[in-house]
Amino acid sequence: MTIPVSFTDKAKSKDGKYPTQISANDLDRNFTFCDLQISEKDKDGNSQPWTVSETTGPSGYKQKTVTFSPAPPTDGATYVLAFSAGAFTWIATEVC
Repeated sequence: MTIPVSFTDKAKSKDGKYPTQISANDLDRNFTFCDLQISEKDKDGNSQPWTVSETTGPSGYKQKTVTFSPAPPTDGATYVLAFSAGAFTWIATEVC
């Protein structure tokens, strides 16, 4: 069976027997098929405020990591990512 597992196809009984059983292995295969589609450039070719790295994870499946640049502050305050003066920056917000 190829990834992703088609549960519709699996539910079509070839021998007329029900209930159809879906295995944990089927669910695991579909979970590992999930793939983040993200570009480091926007549609106009401009850089995004993140970088994407890819490694090989468990069982040989791809894993992607998205890292914001600049990295968000870690002081516990609330911030929003903004574009100001030609660059991305984190701006502190007030919590009501």
